[in-house]
Amino acid sequence: MRKIFISFILVLLSAFILINHLGTAIPTHISDSEKTGPAGVRIEKSKNSHRHIILQGSDYHRGNEYGRLGSSELLKQENLLISKLDGFIGNSLIQKIFFSFAMVWFHDADTYIDEASLKEMQGVAQWAPEKYHYLADGLTRQVAYHGLHEVGQMFVDEDRVDMGCFASAIQSKNQDWVIGRNFDFDVDGLFDRE
Repeated sequence: MRKIFISFILVLLSAFILINHLGTAIPTHISDSEKTGPAGVRIEKSKNSHRHIILQGSDYHRGNEYGRLGSSELLKQENLLISKLDGFIGNSLIQKIFFSFAMVWFHDADTYIDEASLKEMQGVAQWAPEKYHYLADGLTRQVAYHGLHEVGQMFVDEDRVDMGCFASAIQSKNQDWVIGRNFDFDVDGLFDRE
């Protein structure tokens, strides 16, 4: 009986490790030169209250700077998202079961994201709120939230062929390109109230 119990515990432990490993986004290698960048960081607020962050540098550096500058907004968004989740699935055991199934279902999702975007998310993830590390590490949460955003966008833009986030590119006077995109995840109109 003791051998059966020990075997059962080992199987459960192995399943737990496997499930947690499957659902974790694997960080890409970031060279030292990618970790630094020019000091071309500005925050502007337009007359219609949109926040604009102008960033320069490598993919990782831009993400890291965005995370640093927007860490308070990231915390607000994650607090609201988790409170909505708690309202939807109030039982913590059921939440853990849900997350375990989601981790298995979406394992390797990060392999479908281009390396530049993944490096940018990795930079943002350095500033992810630690209070939610019990769900997953910062990078895995960034990948998951981007996935949630895209699924939500599908419902909003279901009648459009080009569904997804807004992106634009404009050539400047000195022939450089300025590329912009919305990189938000607004839940419940949080930022409409600010």
